[in-house]
Amino acid sequence: MVDFSTTPIPLSHTPFALALAPDGRKLCVTGSDDTVFVIDTLTHKVTSTIACPGPGDLVFHPDGGQLFVTHADAGAVSVVDITTQSVTRTIEVAAGEGFLTMTPDGRRVYVSNQDKGKVSVIDTGLAKSIRDIATGTEPARVVVSPDGLRVYVTDTGANTVIVIDTGTDTVIGSPIPVGWIPFGMAVTPDSRRVFVASLLGNQVAVIDATTRSVTANIAVEGFPQDLQISPDGRRLFLTHRDMDRITVVGTADLRVLRTLPTAGAPRMMALTADGHCGYASDFEGSAVLPFLTESLSASAGVRPESVSAPDSRRVYVANSGSDAVSVIGPDDWRVPAGQEPNAVAVTPDGRLAFVANGKSNALTVFDADTDEVLDDITLANPAVTLSMSRDGRFLFAAGQNRLTGIDVSSQEKFMETNAWEGSILSIAAAPDGRHVYVADEDADTVFLFALADPVNPGTPVPVGSQPNAVAVTPDGDVYVANRASDDVTVIDGSTLTVVATLPVGVSPAALTVSADGRRVYVANQNDTAPALDGQRGHGGCGTVSVIDTATRSVSGDPIPAGRQPIGLAPAAQGDRLYVAAFLSAAMLVIDTATRTVIDRTPVGLYPTAVALTPDGRRAFVTNSGDGDVSDVDTHTTRIPVGKRPTGMAAADGLLYVANSGAGTVSVIDIETNAPTDNAISVGGQPRTLAIAPDGSRLYVTDSGTGSVHVVDTATRAVLGTPVLTGSTPLGAAVSPDGTRLYVTDSDAATITVIDTGTRTVIGTPAGVGVAPLEVVVAPGGSRLFVADTGADKLLVVDTATLVVTTAVELPGAPHGLALSAEGRTLVVTIPAAQSLAVIDTATLKTVGAPLPVGNAPHGVTFAPGGLRVYVANTASNTVSLVDL
Repeated sequence: MVDFSTTPIPLSHTPFALALAPDGRKLCVTGSDDTVFVIDTLTHKVTSTIACPGPGDLVFHPDGGQLFVTHADAGAVSVVDITTQSVTRTIEVAAGEGFLTMTPDGRRVYVSNQDKGKVSVIDTGLAKSIRDIATGTEPARVVVSPDGLRVYVTDTGANTVIVIDTGTDTVIGSPIPVGWIPFGMAVTPDSRRVFVASLLGNQVAVIDATTRSVTANIAVEGFPQDLQISPDGRRLFLTHRDMDRITVVGTADLRVLRTLPTAGAPRMMALTADGHCGYASDFEGSAVLPFLTESLSASAGVRPESVSAPDSRRVYVANSGSDAVSVIGPDDWRVPAGQEPNAVAVTPDGRLAFVANGKSNALTVFDADTDEVLDDITLANPAVTLSMSRDGRFLFAAGQNRLTGIDVSSQEKFMETNAWEGSILSIAAAPDGRHVYVADEDADTVFLFALADPVNPGTPVPVGSQPNAVAVTPDGDVYVANRASDDVTVIDGSTLTVVATLPVGVSPAALTVSADGRRVYVANQNDTAPALDGQRGHGGCGTVSVIDTATRSVSGDPIPAGRQPIGLAPAAQGDRLYVAAFLSAAMLVIDTATRTVIDRTPVGLYPTAVALTPDGRRAFVTNSGDGDVSDVDTHTTRIPVGKRPTGMAAADGLLYVANSGAGTVSVIDIETNAPTDNAISVGGQPRTLAIAPDGSRLYVTDSGTGSVHVVDTATRAVLGTPVLTGSTPLGAAVSPDGTRLYVTDSDAATITVIDTGTRTVIGTPAGVGVAPLEVVVAPGGSRLFVADTGADKLLVVDTATLVVTTAVELPGAPHGLALSAEGRTLVVTIPAAQSLAVIDTATLKTVGAPLPVGNAPHGVTFAPGGLRVYVANTASNTVSLVDL
């Protein structure tokens, strides 16, 4: 089983192409310095290197014993014996940079020769080139169809795709016009469609293989390079050479489904045979970037144990390590904003947000509570920067050579200057709200503009080269980031004289002042700090410099902050700094005390600015590449409950939480996300909860007293005495008719049946498995599904006889169970394998290979609709959202 970790795999050289062995155990990667790396997919470690001259593209033979590697400089293909890990022969082909592909039967290798306009054909049995096929001007990528009948070749010189018939090794038909600089290609498993990525065309062409014509074009962003299709043909994966993410497109409707964040800029890709995982070479760093194809993870809390999704809006996670329940929004909320939104400002009361659009004259206004767009304010030209007065009365918008003043309450323009010489990239309102500091990039100056005299700007103050960001402290000092001179100018606001020039990082692009005025943070867009968790910019991460305003000096070392940090927003409490990283497609969160990145939230394409609501609970990030604004919950809601919460159950708008360390059950109002008055005291160590179908009874297993407590949900009173079941009752499930409660005892390896009407045990406990844990009841009530954590098995139990009728083998010991509403699909968490098994309850067979999730997955639940599940990963403090 492959390692499901997404931690980058470090290499000693920059990687290029990748190839997975047919059995999935080895990943071979070409790098610079005549090296092919061999990575064990079980451990994600480089186990060896193969000396191979000038390695470029590579492909495995279907038998897994040989690896074919191009050597562009020598016009050759090296054949590597995988057992001896040595080059056994060299096959001469036409010289020139090229790529290769192998037919499914392993008999032929096709090699493009970009300099010669040819594709060479290698007979793998003879180990020699048997012919050259004249193609286009610059043949690049070559891909063979799964049926082996066609080879497709991108011609980057003519912007076309050429089709070769493998039966005759001749070009058939005319070249197929596609986008500009076609490169990556992928063919669907049925060989009926071909997808072609245009590196500089920002599109993916869809070719009908029968008619050899383009039937559609998918608009994408960010230098699309490599393509891979999932084994089932449902998803297309696309790398972006300048972005830290992979785009996922549905092949049925050609719609972008989502993006997968990566810890670097992905270049070339390889997918595992089951399609659950992938590997990408890092375009700008020395690492291989693993990624998961079907699941996404979100931070949840400390030791998440169980998970509940009572509605489509929220997911609740019981964090046994932090005595709280986390509330996570499953969706990425976006607000349409216009064309290339590039700046955002929020009113001090948090009610309104204003967004400047770089490609339109509209200033978009939306309700910050509901994300509803309210209006557009028309400006004389597009605004590139915004600044709001501290009292929230005035908003100032500037673009190119014009400044506009807007009354926030009426949203009416009260001032609009005439055009002047120069270029405005940044403005900042003075503390009195009646003056605005304007940075003129062309003149390398800053001047003070008075609202009372909009015709005559103040005397310019010379600063550094290309000033493009300005900020004012509460006491009136002005800080100016000078992009070309890599420094910050400090101006005394009372005398308008320069008092300091502070060297910072490379290309300071933005700055902001902390709420208390004690710190100024500077985003150094093109700095070259060491890599941050595998993320790399141009030679490294961008950084954030910290300036102490009391001493007017730079404090400490720069903080690594993703690829091209450009937008900054400090929390009012001073403990966090939010950073929009332009090429990382993410918002980073910096702990200002430890000066480290503590969180990373994927946002849209090319984020440029970030603004916070006054309470710091929400951040708005402008995504200039997507034309919208991300509305991000900056602090996952934490609902305090009792000590060591474990199990949860929801019914009738309430969420019940078993607090194993407090002997209580907390009750949370789902509408308000607030605990109701007084937890239900049950004593012992409550572990698992089960609710009667009509919602009238709550059943609580107590591993401390070996019993089950019965709670009346209307009165929240414990009914009668606990029902004794055994030493360690852990799992509980109610029959569909509500008359029976089934309780597993892990230590005694039994199932106890309780009559819910009389609250008494029926008969004697039945022996089941080695250490039964979770249990669920099939919809008809005739079968139980039991996770046997003492064995690698899922047990199927007949409820009439309590006899195990079937044992389904699993790839590890199971823990959590969840059954779809119609009862056809059962999901099982496998903690040791970091995976989720999917079982068809009709056939009692596992469906495909286990799906990768986080570390030590425990609780699992279906999302409404049954197409997704949520998994609580106890050891990685995350929740995975998995598409089934």
